[in-house]
Amino acid sequence: MKRTVVVGSVNRDYTFLLDHLPDRGETILSRRSYSSTGGKGANQAAALSKMGLEVAMIGAVGADEPGERAVEALAAYGVSVDHIIKKNVPTGSAFICVDKNAHNTIVVDPGANGALSCEDIDSAAQVIAEADFCLMQLEINLEVVAHAAEICREHGGKVVLNPAPAQKIPDELLSLTDYLIPNETELALLTGCEVNCHTAVAAARRLTDRGVKAVIVTMGEEGSCYVDGRQDFFIPAAETSAVDTTAAGDSYIGAFLSALSRGYEVRTAMEFASLAASITVSRQGAADSIPLLEEVERLL
Repeated sequence: MKRTVVVGSVNRDYTFLLDHLPDRGETILSRRSYSSTGGKGANQAAALSKMGLEVAMIGAVGADEPGERAVEALAAYGVSVDHIIKKNVPTGSAFICVDKNAHNTIVVDPGANGALSCEDIDSAAQVIAEADFCLMQLEINLEVVAHAAEICREHGGKVVLNPAPAQKIPDELLSLTDYLIPNETELALLTGCEVNCHTAVAAARRLTDRGVKAVIVTMGEEGSCYVDGRQDFFIPAAETSAVDTTAAGDSYIGAFLSALSRGYEVRTAMEFASLAASITVSRQGAADSIPLLEEVERLL
């Protein structure tokens, strides 16, 4: 079994189910609310473990109840939590509004995620060095991401970067990235291009021209596309009835790496990932909504 390490955020999510997303200045009542473990790093670590991979999480939480609950939840998913560090700041939190059409808005308070340092990465360097894949996002400081990427590539691992939330990424980090996996909004912010199913390939090529080995663009119900220096192709989205799109991208990435680790070709791995995401959006919640490997395999 291939090893994967996730370097990223761990949050407590607070989700509100609404009839519609509020307009500026509008106050509305939620139909229901609940809290759960979240953060893109934690969600992706949970997805990888649910998809049958050996996965370790490197991140930070506060010395508080939300942090304890998040670590316990990840451990229950089978994620190694030995390198989740406690900081003297509150655990990160996310406030998620979901409307009746499954559209959402998310506001994140980084909390302890913003305190994760390069020194913390150095203390877990052996775990990164032994990993086949190092998966990261941008809910932690960019210099921490770059430092972990350098360690991974130095020891022959593959760097997978989900550039969310989108921000400017230096060419030095892009050149260390084997798979960059943005959604269409993130790709637009990274390239300055309008992105849709007709323009995604051209926009993604702007990033391969800057050193990324391969780009996979996730576009929700429009499917996903793959671009590298030699080829490009589209994979249609799997049909589903969406309830909540939270963690859909995280589920996709976890399933994609799981399929690659089990020897699937990239095209087949993307098809497998689309199936996983279709299950996720049919359920409410973040990490809890991500399916197990056998659930996805039943749809093949």
